[in-house]
Amino acid sequence: MRGSVAGTGRCSCDGVRVSGDHVVYLWTFARSHAVTGNAFTVAGWEEWDMDSPGLVTISRGGFDAEDYARQVGSVLHTGS
Repeated sequence: MRGSVAGTGRCSCDGVRVSGDHVVYLWTFARSHAVTGNAFTVAGWEEWDMDSPGLVTISRGGFDAEDYARQVGSVLHTGS
């Protein structure tokens, strides 16, 4: 989604789950697309492995890219 949003938007925390040194952060992001002007709402997640001082050692995340593309009215580019 980088570079494709305009105006003000909002990101909300839908939940945080912690188990030992593993953390999952659930979020929802809503905004308008810079090119199409279509509003979109997409949910996603961030997942972190933490070390003993509390620093992130591994970070992963994702969202439904096909749903995002459908909402903004654009073709999904997969890089191939």
